[in-house]
Amino acid sequence: PRVVLKEGGLSEVARELLFEHGIPVAPADEVPIEEVDDLAVARERAVETAIEGWEERAEAWRLDRNESMVDQVISEHRAGEGESD
Repeated sequence: PRVVLKEGGLSEVARELLFEHGIPVAPADEVPIEEVDDLAVARERAVETAIEGWEERAEAWRLDRNESMVDQVISEHRAGEGESD
């Protein structure tokens, strides 16, 4: 499994691009990194857990985004009704 580990925030553009392509993103402190023979490695279970956390956050973000779009459509519709009076 693969995940992008980040320290700090991401730009909105980067976050949305990664989300739209289904690329999991998790805070770097969620996955302990070990050095083995000059390579950075992580335990598979830690990566899987980070991905599961991303899936939960992604679903919440998806629902929030859909809710925001519905609210915007309703607001635009109401504004359009006011103009036709």
